[in-house]
Order: sequence, then C-alpha cells, then structure tokens
Amino acid sequence: MKKAYLVTALILASLNLRPSITSIPPLLGTIQAELDISGSIASLLTSLPVLCMGIFAMLAVKLNRRWGTEKAILLALILIGFGTALRFFAVSTFTLLITSFLTGVGIAIAGPLLSGFIKQYFPNRASTMVGLYSTAMVIGAVLSIWLSVPLQKAIHGSWNASLSLWALLAVIAVPIWWRLALKIPKMNRRKRKRTLT
Repeated sequence: MKKAYLVTALILASLNLRPSITSIPPLLGTIQAELDISGSIASLLTSLPVLCMGIFAMLAVKLNRRWGTEKAILLALILIGFGTALRFFAVSTFTLLITSFLTGVGIAIAGPLLSGFIKQYFPNRASTMVGLYSTAMVIGAVLSIWLSVPLQKAIHGSWNASLSLWALLAVIAVPIWWRLALKIPKMNRRKRKRTLT
C-alpha cells in the first residue's frame, strides 16, 4: 500500500473527529429556540461526545484486537457519518442526543486507533504524522465553526441540514478506509506466506 494513500486516509479520518461536536455551538441558540430545550440539556449536545470519548476509549482496544486497526477505524467513521447524517431528521431533543452519542462513540474509537495507525505505518516519521493528524483535526473543527451558520442561511435556515452536511466528510473517508480494511489483511497474509516458504 503506497504511503501517499495511507497519508490521505489519515488526513480524511482526522478531519472527521471534531465537526460533529464543533458544528453545534454556532447554531445552539437556534436549536434551543426551535426545540424549546433548556441550557443544561443543550450543553449535553456538545459534552456528551466528550463523555463518550472517555467512557468508550477502551472499546477501541477491544475492536482493534478483534478486527484490526483498519476495520475498527472504518466502523468508527461509519458511526460518525451515520450519527451526523441522522441530524437531518432530528426533530426532538432525544434524537439529537442520540446523534451526539453515536458520533461520540465513533470519535472514542477512532482517536486512539489513529495514533496506533501512525506508529504502525510511519514509525520513522511519527512526529510529523502526529502533527499532520492534529492539524487536520483542527482544520475540521475550524471549518465547522466558521461554516455552520453560513450553511444554515444558504439552506433556507435549516439547522438540521447544516449539521448533517458534515457527514460528507465521512462519506469521502469511508470508501478510502473500506479499501484499506480489505487490502491490508490480504497483504499481511501474503507476507506471512512468503516467510513460511
């Protein structure tokens, strides 16, 4: 697998780790007004994913052992994408909290595994790749903060559509990681066969 492909996969996955959280605060006033929710419940929309990141971090280790890094990250991206896309249909506080939970679990899985992915595939350039990973994560966060309100205005004032549009980042990343998840195990099997012969 070419290094350029692995770098692309890393960047695309990293871009997905913050928009589902950071796209909410700019639109929180509108969401509160439309769904008639209290400030404490509204704060849960952003704090719940962070809680999930702490609670479900160990799940990443279990999935990594069971499926391998690439498949586990693929699952995480699917969860983030599905949870974010589901916000298009969120017409109640409960549904919105479910989307925050799903994206939070996805982030909890992906975060630690991407660090492992860097160590596995870029052992001699780990610090550079960690910098790239962090930069991509910040870019994803900044873009979602800057663009959520303009997107809402562009889509007839729909905060649902604005929030769900960030699922496009996962839509782009999932096929890349799907290919990785299928190809890497085959490559490893071929390597093992060569060592045995």
